[in-house]
Amino acid sequence: MLAKDVLKNGVWKSTKQLVDQIMEYIRTYNEQRAAPFKWTYAGKIRVV
Repeated sequence: MLAKDVLKNGVWKSTKQLVDQIMEYIRTYNEQRAAPFKWTYAGKIRVV
């Protein structure tokens, strides 16, 4: 998610700018979007 939302096609002028953007993404994600993943795998292997 981080790669898709922040890193893909990103351009930064310094390492600090990159780190600041990542940290802001993490703060925003945790406040607005964070939720447990719902696993859908049933644990069965299909043999072909």
